[in-house]
Amino acid sequence: MNINHDELFISFFVLIVGLHFFPLGKIFKRTFDLYMGTWTCLFAIIGVYLITQKITAPSFANVIVSLGCALATISYGIRMILEGRKMLLPEVKQYH
Repeated sequence: MNINHDELFISFFVLIVGLHFFPLGKIFKRTFDLYMGTWTCLFAIIGVYLITQKITAPSFANVIVSLGCALATISYGIRMILEGRKMLLPEVKQYH
């Protein structure tokens, strides 16, 4: 915003969000975090490219970036729910 490119705010914000997954993946030894970081950063870079090259309107590029980020968030949430269930719910053994 300080360089008068408000149209890039969402893309760079999403880039920061994506980058934070890389140290998390390394610290917690979870490759899923690395995939989420890559996916999110990819959409941020696509957004920057679409806006700076004037391929589409910034508002439409922001929709694409936001949808990519939303998909990553949904996937991460589903993954955490499934992992949490594994930790909290004991396996039920069925006896025949």
